[in-house]
Amino acid sequence: MSITAPNGQVASNITTLTTLNATLNGASTAGRGGDVTMQSGTGFNWLASFAIRTESYSNGQVSGRGGNVSLQTSQGNISMGNIWTHSHAEVGNSQAGGNITLSTNDGAIQLSSGLVLVTYSRAVAGHATASAGNITLNATQGISVLDNIVGLTLANGTATYGGDVQMNTSNGNITVGSIDTSLTAGSTGWSAGDITLNAPNGTITANNTLFTNASTAANTPVQAGHIALTSSGDIQTQTIIANAPNGPAQQGGTIELTSDQMVRALGNITADGVASAITITHGGGGVIPFIVGDATTNGSTGALTTADAQIVPTNSYLYTHHEAPNIWIISVDGPISPSASGHPALIDVGGTVTYTVVLTNSGPTAANGLLLTDVLPPEVVFGSWLAQPAGAVQAGQNITWTGNLAASTAVTLQFTAVHVGSYSEVVTNTANYYLTAQPSLNGTANATFTVSGPPNVSVGKSVSATSPALPGQPISYTISVANESATAVARNVILTDTIPVQLLGTSVSVSGLTILNTTGSYVWELADLAPNQSGTIVVSGFINPALAADVTFTNTATLSAEGDPDPTDNSASVALTVQLPRVQLGTAATAVGEPNSPALLNVTLDRAQPYRPITVTATTSDGTANAGSDYTAITQTVVFAPNQTTAVVAIPILDDTVQEGSEDFNLTLSAPDGAILAAPASATMTIVDNDDTTGVLITPALLAVAEGGAMDSYEVRLGSAPTDTVTITIAPDGQLTTSAAVLTFTAATWSDPQVVTVTAVDDAISEGNHLGFVQHSVASNDPAYNGLVAATVIAAIADNETAGIVLTPLTGNVAEGGATASYTITLQAEPTAPVTITIAPDGQVTTSASELVFTAANWATPSGDGDGRG
Repeated sequence: MSITAPNGQVASNITTLTTLNATLNGASTAGRGGDVTMQSGTGFNWLASFAIRTESYSNGQVSGRGGNVSLQTSQGNISMGNIWTHSHAEVGNSQAGGNITLSTNDGAIQLSSGLVLVTYSRAVAGHATASAGNITLNATQGISVLDNIVGLTLANGTATYGGDVQMNTSNGNITVGSIDTSLTAGSTGWSAGDITLNAPNGTITANNTLFTNASTAANTPVQAGHIALTSSGDIQTQTIIANAPNGPAQQGGTIELTSDQMVRALGNITADGVASAITITHGGGGVIPFIVGDATTNGSTGALTTADAQIVPTNSYLYTHHEAPNIWIISVDGPISPSASGHPALIDVGGTVTYTVVLTNSGPTAANGLLLTDVLPPEVVFGSWLAQPAGAVQAGQNITWTGNLAASTAVTLQFTAVHVGSYSEVVTNTANYYLTAQPSLNGTANATFTVSGPPNVSVGKSVSATSPALPGQPISYTISVANESATAVARNVILTDTIPVQLLGTSVSVSGLTILNTTGSYVWELADLAPNQSGTIVVSGFINPALAADVTFTNTATLSAEGDPDPTDNSASVALTVQLPRVQLGTAATAVGEPNSPALLNVTLDRAQPYRPITVTATTSDGTANAGSDYTAITQTVVFAPNQTTAVVAIPILDDTVQEGSEDFNLTLSAPDGAILAAPASATMTIVDNDDTTGVLITPALLAVAEGGAMDSYEVRLGSAPTDTVTITIAPDGQLTTSAAVLTFTAATWSDPQVVTVTAVDDAISEGNHLGFVQHSVASNDPAYNGLVAATVIAAIADNETAGIVLTPLTGNVAEGGATASYTITLQAEPTAPVTITIAPDGQVTTSASELVFTAANWATPSGDGDGRG
């Protein structure tokens, strides 16, 4: 329904009506109530009994939404009886109540009958209901509602929201009866409606209860509504309730009464529930008190109650008062004001804080009979006085001051306290005062400091050597220690590092840390670590050179500090494997001619040992050859100087005239010192008899050559004429080359010597003087010669390489923040194992590399430090 009279009143044809009805009733299911919209130019002036009804009502299952009602006039008053816009279902679900909006741009609103404004949503028998409608009244010349205003929501099942009630008048007063925007649900609900009354140029009078409870049968989340009354004139109310009473999940409302004049509450003011609060702002101005227990002038007849605080009759407050935590009575501050501070605001655990408490009288008259109390919190204990005025007393945790303050004076108490609590806590110290003759003149001041979090110490560990290391090798362990907390000091710091027994000759250097005490090998007591402080301890020594076996040892450092809650980074380990060089014979079998003496055999190491000499015993033993008649027995200690990898064993061979064929004896290595035996550790030496005319005669069988220098030669002939051609294949090892690869003898040339020239291979390896071998194999259709064993020619080779490092150039110029210089590094000879060069600049320059590794593949390739900086 829509009625519009833009230039006149909507009253001429309905002055005798009692009801404008757009209601929809249903026996089972009802539809939506009709909307009513009216606009007028000069107002709505109807009988006091006139009602507008747009409800939806069902005796059965479901009701529809209540219709909306909107009355708007540009001028004039709105005067009538009551308005109903509810949705009501007796059995099933109900929908939202309709909204009510009354607005006059130049006039008043006057409603005078029964349930004057009703917009609710109601469902019974366990069903659900939607929200109640909102009620909004806007007028310029005041609002008067003589009876109840209902915007509630009821449901035996689920309910949603209570309707909001809002009244605004720019001029004039607001007078109401009761207002109810509650929400009641059998199971779950959301929130009750808010009540907001604004009269910025008038008074507010509520002649009955203001009620915005929120309640469910179970402890399910629900929110009471908020009540806010604001006026320039007096506010007078009856009981005000904004409760959520059924459990910790239900939040109470907030109640705010704000007046430039007096506030009179003729009943209790209650906001019970989680997060509730009461704030009363009045215009007593320090002259007229607000009295809880007397509402004659300014106050309440009943108590002020929240879930956490209560003020009961009779208490009088001339000045602003805070009843912690959530009741405020606001006027003007009293002349006596306390302040408290703690310094520093952040301390380390166990630290000292300085408290300063000041009580000031800013009023025009003296304040006599003041009592100041300060009970220290349990996290601190009293230290000492810094400023102790007359009347100040300390006993245990209690500090008091009694005395008088003249006008415009202050008293200062200053003292220290020592923290005895835990990390990461916030400590609040509260000072209280009151005037003994007027206890309501009181106040508090808080001083808060924070205790830093716990320290977080960490340890790291590294070793200078890489695996496998060698006995006697110098190494150093670097232990890194840090306090990673940005705020906390690490105290009682203990670093433990049990040095492996294989490390000898240890020394310790420290950077960035202070060692207070050292016990054992090693336990260090360190000085306190400041926030973010770090440092290192370097333990240097050398690996036991007398190790007789390979070993892997692990070095572990552990760190502890008082209060460190995280042990995951308080331990660090590093493992190092030590591997001895392997010593072995150069071959497992060789042959030597009977007249050639001595027989020579190489003994080799698989890697250089620069840190100590190595020895091994070489011993001969009989095979078919006999010591004393065929060879001279030896027991020889073979010595490898540091970095030497090859040594030679010489066994004298004895010549005789007995035709005995080839005989053999053994050479065996034993008792290594500084190395471990590897295969072959034993060799069979065959002596080729020179007393049998059938054979290959090689003269001489012992040669001397030099890498890149002298050559030598030997002659080969047969001992007798063959019955068929004899072919001798010459096979030098990798250390030698020969002028011929194959020699051929016939029955005509068997006695003619053929010369073989032997040349040393000029390699780049620094291997010391060593041996080379030329072996011979014989083939023929003559069975006497076919497969005949021929002597091996042994050549003593003089090495022409020397191990060393070549740096080019040896000097260079750099400038701080400017020019750089570079140099290159190569090895002087090819290594037999990887060579690591560690670059260690002093504190004046930096280098682009800290370590270079050379192998047999890259030893001659220049590796450079191209960025030496000053």
